Amino acid sequence: MSDSKGEPTRFYLDAINPDQSYRGPQMRVMAVGLPRCATSSVQVALETLGYFPCMHMAHVSPHGDRQVLCEKAMLEEDTQKRRKILHQIFDGYQGTADFPGFYFIDDLIEMYPDAQIILNQRKGGAKSWCKSMTDTMAFFNSWYFIALCGMWRTDRMAWKLNKHIRVLGEKKFGHPTPSEESYDGYQKYVLDLCKQKNKDVLVWEPKDGWEPICQFVGREAPKGQPFPHLNDGPTMQMLQRFLLIRGVLSWIAIIGGIYTTYNYYPQMLGFVNKVLA
Repeated sequence: MSDSKGEPTRFYLDAINPDQSYRGPQMRVMAVGLPRCATSSVQVALETLGYFPCMHMAHVSPHGDRQVLCEKAMLEEDTQKRRKILHQIFDGYQGTADFPGFYFIDDLIEMYPDAQIILNQRKGGAKSWCKSMTDTMAFFNSWYFIALCGMWRTDRMAWKLNKHIRVLGEKKFGHPTPSEESYDGYQKYVLDLCKQKNKDVLVWEPKDGWEPICQFVGREAPKGQPFPHLNDGPTMQMLQRFLLIRGVLSWIAIIGGIYTTYNYYPQMLGFVNKVLA
């Protein structure tokens, strides 16, 4: 059963600690569509069908150690070393959607050969996706995000990961992102990769609902339950406001502390000496 929420708190609070031992669950379904392609809705759908937990950016963002692992994997050029890192990230999860899964599809398809692959696409195609990415994700690439929020380790890492996705993603997939060319190019990349590996792939859009996914993975659709619809647009806007407020308050606390120390240091030192005398 899924415990994924639509609230922005899921991007900075995460209590899931999967069993990553050899007895723990292994990857069974991979939804490898790009971010802003109903990834949160697909995550909840897969968890509802029993593929719990399902890896998602929401399971990475709150954890500095997982963010570091993702960065190490993105920068590691040796295949075996990279996949060793990826096992530390993905082992224990029965599904994946969003980042980091989509970025490492070429590795994951060989690491988990029995996993089924869903290519979740954006309603409205490349143009709609490009606008959505610009509207919701540009914040995390901005100078003011790193300037105001960079004192928090997870925010610094979020900025770095987004930079790597842009720079390394262009090198890996062949087009700058976000762009209509990068969206269309990625769809072709996945389909060509699956054809090369003789893997069946379900191409899916949100309007398709439960039926194609359930038929593909061999599960019954939940009776009387509509397909999850998590609109991450408003969620990401609320998250951005929270991070900015947290960053500003942190700077106020630091500046206030420096001001207080500078102006009241003699009095404070005299008080401490008096107490210790």
